[in-house]
Amino acid sequence: RRPARPHVLWFDESYDEQRFRFQSTLRAVEEASLVLVIGTSGATNLPSMIVHRAAERRVPLLVINRDPSPFSAMAERV
Repeated sequence: RRPARPHVLWFDESYDEQRFRFQSTLRAVEEASLVLVIGTSGATNLPSMIVHRAAERRVPLLVINRDPSPFSAMAERV
């Protein structure tokens, strides 16, 4: 029996469509009217790309995180 894989991006991996819905996520942010950012430090590419694109489009951002992240200040500006 194979152990279950956590839904995380390991350091030697890159985002892909199959596991992380990379391209479809980027397409979805183009139509979003609100972006929720929950529990991320913003240290990886996909969350950063999503938030920056939403901010460029002036889409409201709701950041829910225990600690401040780079996205906290962005949410206040939008």
